Amino acid sequence: MLGVAPAISSDGLELFFTRVQAITRTARPAIYRAVRRSVEEPFDAPQKVAGLTGFYEAPSLSEDGRRLYYHKRVGGRFAIYCVRR
Repeated sequence: MLGVAPAISSDGLELFFTRVQAITRTARPAIYRAVRRSVEEPFDAPQKVAGLTGFYEAPSLSEDGRRLYYHKRVGGRFAIYCVRR
């Protein structure tokens, strides 16, 4: 399993990344989130971000941490999507 495309929150307490079994044409990547209580501590075990469907990857956070942007494959093309928390 590979972890790629990391994105860390501006306060350093959240880490988002893409996890995929292998990089192939049939890969089904998913975005995971790990948190920690302070920047001196390691991150807790990552959890899959719920509510995203299909082929999605490459997370990026807004400066305020309220929006998560990601790439989603729709048909044969990629588009940028956004979810709010």
